[in-house]
Amino acid sequence: MLQPGAVRRPSKKVIRIQTAMDRATRAVMSRKLVWIEQQRFRGFGCSECAWVFNPTSAPNFELQRDKEFSLHVCADHPGAKAPGARTLNNSEHQDWGKLYRASVLESDRSKLLQRIEQAEVAILERSRSLSKSPGNDRKEKEVITRALHILSLLRKAGQEP
Repeated sequence: MLQPGAVRRPSKKVIRIQTAMDRATRAVMSRKLVWIEQQRFRGFGCSECAWVFNPTSAPNFELQRDKEFSLHVCADHPGAKAPGARTLNNSEHQDWGKLYRASVLESDRSKLLQRIEQAEVAILERSRSLSKSPGNDRKEKEVITRALHILSLLRKAGQEP
């Protein structure tokens, strides 16, 4: 039993999972807030999905913009990426990457397992397509292996009480 005011130290297993999640989060946090100028829209959006910022009449729209951008989940905003975004090799890579990012960033435990399952299905489909096509996809295969490992750690953490 802990003494009043004492702090419980996390177990080594929890620290390993948190470290892996931190690395995964940094790896998938390549999205950027970008300025978009199109015929029917002019404003801020995400470099990796179709999310755009719709300001309200709040006095400090920059705080609102930054908060909404950091909280959005790319998998919830399918569609074309914003102009100026980096180009991925193909849409399959983009799809599994978005689903993976959504599961790593999911804070709602009730949605976590569903997000993990969606990401795993997309990753396995991409892995199968890579195995059928000739080419040098070694780097993406390594990323897929790491992503599946991180998802397995997330699944275990999400199932613990």
